[in-house]
Amino acid sequence: ISIVDYGCGSGELLRYLDNKKITQYTGFDVNTNSLLVANELFVNKKYSFKEIIKKKIPHFGKPLTIDLVVLVGVLQYMSEKETEDLLKETKKVLTKDGIAIFSCSVDHFIYKFFNIYRFWDWKEMPVALV
Repeated sequence: ISIVDYGCGSGELLRYLDNKKITQYTGFDVNTNSLLVANELFVNKKYSFKEIIKKKIPHFGKPLTIDLVVLVGVLQYMSEKETEDLLKETKKVLTKDGIAIFSCSVDHFIYKFFNIYRFWDWKEMPVALV
């Protein structure tokens, strides 16, 4: 499957996916340090990581080429216009049977707490905090 992970962080999603089933993975994030870590952890020709440029419409790929678009923890930080542009781009690239997964929190405090809490439980804690 081909995947776009918008808000990928350090590429954590890749830890849970079967590498053999991924034909292409593109992760986007605003944090350049997270992208550096992702590039070190996941060295593979079919993986790429790109910086999110605020106020610029993202380009996920050619129309009807992506099987899965994941947007976890990003929509709550975006303006209405940015969200609209992101959803249009998602709709454009998804294949006929493609899936989009959205998850966001309206309470930023709770979201941040759980986002930080998960690092305490990881063996890779120093890498995740870079």
